[in-house]
Amino acid sequence: MYFLTKKFSFDAAHKLEGYSGKCGMLHGHLYSCEFTVCGNHLTLKGKDKNIPMLMDFKDMKQLTESIIEFHDHTYLNDTMQCSAPTAEFMASLFYKHINTYITSLYKNVFLYSVKVWETPDSCAEYRGNDSDEFLVDQIKGYINGG
Repeated sequence: MYFLTKKFSFDAAHKLEGYSGKCGMLHGHLYSCEFTVCGNHLTLKGKDKNIPMLMDFKDMKQLTESIIEFHDHTYLNDTMQCSAPTAEFMASLFYKHINTYITSLYKNVFLYSVKVWETPDSCAEYRGNDSDEFLVDQIKGYINGG
């Protein structure tokens, strides 16, 4: 199985309304994010169809640029229409956005996970049910000689 990961970052402010503590006050982060796709089959790309790829990194970069453009230097409570945009919330929101894009362009590529780092040592990770089911099916196929 192949896994590809793309990293990106943006700056934004937020506050966790109703939270008693520093995070309940307006503050900002340099968010570092990454998403990982997986699949078993490489597709031949390029003008001569001789370049084996799971997914083009150019497409992955285009995805990150759309997220950065919408959220960079914004107030996340407004752009995400949420009173408490946590890293967990952001990871699930980005997962849905990225997954919609990938499934429209690639039939043998699956979004495995999205991570959102609020600080260098704290992140939230979201994996959709599809990624877990896909991996279980692949493991079963491998065990059964497939």
